[in-house]
Amino acid sequence: MAASVAPHTHDELIIDSIPGLVAILTPSGEIDAVNTQVVDYCGQPLEAVRQWRTNGIVHAEDLPRVVPAFAESIAAGAPYAFDARIRRFDGAYRWFQIRGRPLRHAGRITCWHALLADIDELKHTQEELRREEAFLAEGQRLSMTGSFVWRLETDEITFSAELRRIFELEQVPVTLERILSRVHPDDVPLVAGKVHLARAGVVDHDSEARLKMPDDPVKYLRTYAHA
Repeated sequence: MAASVAPHTHDELIIDSIPGLVAILTPSGEIDAVNTQVVDYCGQPLEAVRQWRTNGIVHAEDLPRVVPAFAESIAAGAPYAFDARIRRFDGAYRWFQIRGRPLRHAGRITCWHALLADIDELKHTQEELRREEAFLAEGQRLSMTGSFVWRLETDEITFSAELRRIFELEQVPVTLERILSRVHPDDVPLVAGKVHLARAGVVDHDSEARLKMPDDPVKYLRTYAHA
């Protein structure tokens, strides 16, 4: 495999010692050299790696996003960073974070250094988390149940999408003042008392209160809270 890499220069000997996928690009963004790890991963010689835009090394679904972003960075002489799926020697695609920075001499770009970091497991974990969040959101929507997080030390409040719909606060930041503005006037002392207890460290409780919407409908709400 190592024989497929371009003849070693001093820079190539350096990048070949890096335990990752590394490439050196010309000032115009063409691949000049890659380390042995790139050749071994792709199972392709350097000449094939240079054709990454057209030969399937980069996943077809990622090309419409990656190619323009890459070209824009090269034209501007600005560092680039994007995620893309790169085909392995066995045909499987794995996600990589691809970062490139220009090397300048006397104000002119002499080459680009690019590093490809495998983030496939991270991507799959993130996708699984998104699916779980979507299932939770759908379950809350169907049951008309919301959830929230209140950070007492900063007063930062995060509502789930369904709780925002219940309180009709979809388009604005959630604050205690806005929450209390939705509480039925007769129940404001009860809710304010629960807020006071939470600030005092009494956080495990449940209660019932009514919400009064701006257009007058009343909603009945039961709240369970715990630390």
